Parts: sequence; structure tokens; C-alpha cells
Amino acid sequence: RKKASLINCLAQSFSPHLGKSVHKASFFPHYVVLGDQYISHEEKTVTGVRFVIEDANILFHDPDVLGGITTLCESSVNVRSLVEQIIQSKADREIPIGECPTILYYTGNAWIFETDTSSEKISAGREIANFEACATPDGVRIDNEILVMLKFHSPVTFNKAVHRASRVSQFLELLIGRSQNLKKFTIFKEPEQKLQVYGNGFPKYDRHENESGPNFRDVLIKPAQEPEKFSVVLKNWLERDRECEAARNWFFSYFDKQQLYDPLRIIRAADMFNHLHDVLGSSSSSIEKISHCTKRIVEEIGDELPGLETVAKQARFCRNYYVHAKYREKDSICDYDRNPGLRVFLTNTLEFIFVVSDLIEAGWDVKTWRKTNSSSSYHPVGSYLRDYKENLEKWKHYLFEKSTA
Repeated sequence: RKKASLINCLAQSFSPHLGKSVHKASFFPHYVVLGDQYISHEEKTVTGVRFVIEDANILFHDPDVLGGITTLCESSVNVRSLVEQIIQSKADREIPIGECPTILYYTGNAWIFETDTSSEKISAGREIANFEACATPDGVRIDNEILVMLKFHSPVTFNKAVHRASRVSQFLELLIGRSQNLKKFTIFKEPEQKLQVYGNGFPKYDRHENESGPNFRDVLIKPAQEPEKFSVVLKNWLERDRECEAARNWFFSYFDKQQLYDPLRIIRAADMFNHLHDVLGSSSSSIEKISHCTKRIVEEIGDELPGLETVAKQARFCRNYYVHAKYREKDSICDYDRNPGLRVFLTNTLEFIFVVSDLIEAGWDVKTWRKTNSSSSYHPVGSYLRDYKENLEKWKHYLFEKSTA
């Protein structure tokens, strides 16, 4: 019989007594952990984590691992002969072969990447989730599932394990281009116990029926094709988390609301640079930090982003417009309330600078990525680059009209 552990509970109601000896209380658990053992949030017994995110197959796509071949393909492989051999080895009767025999295959290569950080070993692997080798009314299929795994160098608490897994998941979100729902979450507890975790503590994002999803061609790094590069950037990004975590938390607070551009968003986008303690020191202003991060990007792909430093300064002015009343006077350089499209462009500019400079500092080769991906239509980084010059011209046109009015 499975045991259920309730983690991080909140008391919602409490009745001191009903009658003489009955007490009643209602609790809201953030997590429910099911397994053969109980676990508390205080004990340091968690040795590892394994989880699945919804777009894992997009990020870790590898066209060489799963595939198929038919006689209709231009290939030197004699599919008919191979199918005949397979049938003869399995069947005890004669089975006719039609005009278009087909073979589905899985290479068996489950490993994707592995890297070591100061806290844990992180890896990802492929597991066959649904293998219908025998014919069913629906046909034959091979489904695979990508598992991301953390193995801690020393046992940690439940909350620490969830936190570390969430940071890895957020890094993957940056590469994919949207926030992720967790499809599965498993922890491993001493001694060799596997516990399933469910709960309201995990993020939940609703997907609209007509929402277009990410494309594997748009991801910022392709782990299956570049496991070494991916491992280095992931490790460096996580190692910088102590200095960047607060700023990243501000960024991710709006990352799942990509279509919501209220004034608070640009305020947070500008102010999150204050929390980048590893950039020019903690006593530097956000203006100086924004400028520093912008220059890092210009050094790499400045030819695609003419005037980015000027646009970044304007984004800071936009932030001041909503924070300080004096910037909303008649002589303000822009009326952002009447030009929401401009505010969106400036908000995206700050978030683009934050994300791209952060990844560059972690070792991401943005220049090489642009050579192979120059027309991204989904990822926020790619779409910003694609539309930058058009948005820049709109901004310049607005300024010209205002100056001549």
C-alpha cells in the first residue's frame, strides 16, 4: 500500500472541537509524495530527481535516433528482403508481403548529455514510452520520452531538490522559448526508494487550442546535436545562479505571460538588472548594468542590431515614465500610453538584452546560432531579431513626427 506525504501544507480551516472529542482541520498541501516510504521537508535524504517537461521532445529532438524506411524511399537498403527475414524469424506461417513494406526503427541510443556542477550531476536520456511491436487495430508505433535527471553529490532536502530541478527546468525554458508544464516528477530517497511527486507547487500553464507550439529548429541550443556545448552553457548558467537568481526570478515572473504588456512589466524588466550582482558590482546602477549587457551583445551580433544601445536607453526612459510623474509631462519625449506598440518593443528590448547577455556570459555562441537560424518565427529571441529593424524604423518615424509637430 502506497504511503502519502504532504509537503509544505497550509492550514485553511480549523475547528477546535465538534462535540466532546472530535477535532477537524483542513490543509492545503503544495506537494503530495507517494511511495513506499514517508518523507518530510526537513530531512536530507533526497539523492536524485527525475522529471519530464512538456516540450522535451522538441528541445532534445534527434532525427537520427528514431525513423523509418519504405520501398518508396530512395535507398540502397533492400527493405523487402529485411522484412522477409524478420517475418521468417517470428512467424510460424507464411505471411504475404505487399508492394510497400516499411520498417520503423529505434537505434537504442538513449544517452543525450551529461554534465557536473558543484551540486549535482545532470543528464538526460531517452526512454521508450510506448512500443507497440505487435500489430494493434491502430497500427505499430514507437513513442519516446525524454527524462532529465539530477543526481546530487550529497543528499538534500525535498525543497532543495525541487528548487534545483526548477532552475534546470527554467534554463530549458529559455532554450525552448516558453514556460514549461511538468508532466512527471520523481524523487529518489535513501535507501534506493523512488517516490512520485504531485502538487500545486508546480507551475501550471494553460495552452490555448490554437496556440502554435515551439519548433525544434528555433531552439537556442540543440542538445542532441551539440551535447558538449549544451553541457558547458548549462553548467555555467547554473553556477552563476547565486549572483543572478534574484534577477532571473524577476524575469521569469513575466516569461509565462508573453502576450501581457502592462506598464508593470517594463518597470520590472528595467529593475531586474539591479539584481545582477556579478555585473559591475552590486553598487552600480541599473543604467550602467543595462549598458554593459547591451555592449556584450553588440560585440557579438551588433551588425543585426544597429542603434541597440540607444533603444536600451529609451527603454529605461519608458520605465521612468511610469515610475516618476515628471516624465509624464507634456514635454516627455514619448507618450507611451498612446503608443502601446512602442512600449511592447522597448519591453522586449530589455528582456532580450537580459536573456541573451546572460546566456553569452554562460558561454553561448550566439554568432554561430545566428548563422544556422536566421528566420526564427516562434522563439522570442529569434522573433525579436527578425523584427528588430522594422520596429526600429517605426520608433524613429514616431520620434521624427513628434519633433516636427
